[in-house]
Amino acid sequence: MKNGLVATLISAMLVASGTVLAQSDDETGLEHLVIEMATTSAQHHAVADHYVAKAEEARQEMRRHESMARAYGRSRTAQPQMRNHCLQLAENYEQIAAEYDELAKLHEQEAIHAPQ
Repeated sequence: MKNGLVATLISAMLVASGTVLAQSDDETGLEHLVIEMATTSAQHHAVADHYVAKAEEARQEMRRHESMARAYGRSRTAQPQMRNHCLQLAENYEQIAAEYDELAKLHEQEAIHAPQ
């Protein structure tokens, strides 16, 4: 009973927070705890929402690095490696976003089969 209440409260916190805080050791521990404790449909939906937010953060980073790559591309003094560095990071963040999207889908599927 107590574990169910804790999991429900944590799930509610994840759903209620529209933004994801910068990662710290405590948050990583909390994230692992929530994932391990997710058993109900609502809890899996909350974890999925968390991963959707993480995917959006990665996409924001992707766009930031694409913007820097464009700036380096317009620069007369920048080395080509600087632009390439930003393009590589943008590509990496795009892949990270896709991975978070996939995790969100998996938790949504788990939510379908989980008890209410």
